[in-house]
Amino acid sequence: MDLHVGSTTVKELWSLPRPPAVPEAHYSVFIFLCCWRIWKHRNEVVFRAEEPSLLRLLRDCKEDAHLWAGRLPRSEAHIVDSWCLIFNPM
Repeated sequence: MDLHVGSTTVKELWSLPRPPAVPEAHYSVFIFLCCWRIWKHRNEVVFRAEEPSLLRLLRDCKEDAHLWAGRLPRSEAHIVDSWCLIFNPM
């Protein structure tokens, strides 16, 4: 994803420079989507005793991105497509 956060707090995420692969339009939605999915993944691990899984986290981010696509104008569908490319496993 080309985003190195170290021990960054969620508050500081909003001020990190945008990675070049992420379009500027709706960048805040992208950050929110990532935070939401990390939070849900953490809850699955803590409260449902699921194993942490980067692949599952990325898959879930991609699924949520597709849901967000329905909220954007069709002319901006390419934005969600670029998010989904970022969420593909390495």
